[in-house]
Amino acid sequence: MTFFDFKQYQEALVYMGSHSGADDPEKIANAGLHVAEIDQAPTYEEGKYVIVCKPFFVQHLNPENFTDEGIREKHIRTKIIPICI
Repeated sequence: MTFFDFKQYQEALVYMGSHSGADDPEKIANAGLHVAEIDQAPTYEEGKYVIVCKPFFVQHLNPENFTDEGIREKHIRTKIIPICI
């Protein structure tokens, strides 16, 4: 989890939040940000604070167990959904 100085990086953060990586493969560079790595986890050089989180429990969620079919049809696009804590 990366935290930024919002005043300094507002334009870049708005760009990141309003553009899809699927439509803009150079989204990070186009926002003026640079990828870095800490403990094998991706982050940004421009980040002010970084919290590296590591899962200690993983369970796969079965979409067929949702009681509301509308949620399943509208939001679940894959058969296996990992839940990490």
